[in-house]
Amino acid sequence: MSRRRVADERRKEIIAGLYECLESVGYQELTIKSIARAANVSYGALHYFFKNKKEIVFAFVEDYTREAEDRFRKSVVDIESAPARLKAMVSFLVQEMVLKSKINKVFLNLHHMACCDDDIRGCMRRCHEAYRRGIREVIEYGIRRGEFPKIDTATFAFLMVGTVEGVSLQISMNPELLNVKKVEKLFYHVARRLLIGEETLSHLSRLAGEEPLKNLLR
Repeated sequence: MSRRRVADERRKEIIAGLYECLESVGYQELTIKSIARAANVSYGALHYFFKNKKEIVFAFVEDYTREAEDRFRKSVVDIESAPARLKAMVSFLVQEMVLKSKINKVFLNLHHMACCDDDIRGCMRRCHEAYRRGIREVIEYGIRRGEFPKIDTATFAFLMVGTVEGVSLQISMNPELLNVKKVEKLFYHVARRLLIGEETLSHLSRLAGEEPLKNLLR
């Protein structure tokens, strides 16, 4: 095995060690030694790749985001119909962002860390930007094909992510609420409801006497 391949394997093992630790403890209790122990590497070997635990967090989030983006695009790219692509998007969100309880717990810890650390907040912001970007691409695809109305895709993605994250949080606290078919149906219903025209969105804002949400997101 080449040195480069060995180095890549060690790096992956360390990141996996962080993942294992964050399943059971919060960031404050997390230590370099505990990560090294979970990764089955020496303390010295870990420091060869990462200066501190924050760098390992960055690597984990960046790797996870890149891999999730790749899986998401593969799940929709061969689907021609925009409504069918929307259904595939919803299914992906349910499978990846709701049903995976371990990764949800890890990201709950990461979000807590982001509230207390500006560097980690920046890392998580990039993760959320990628999250919203993938959703926007699906809707923009449908708009280009004339299958979806022209809407503000940034607002759509913002509200869709909020729905997914909110449901995921509730299910993590109350697992008995989980009903896969109902959750997927709910998300698809929300997505369809959000696919309303700009005129309708502006009209609803005027009725409420509020500034349109799209302006607040700029």
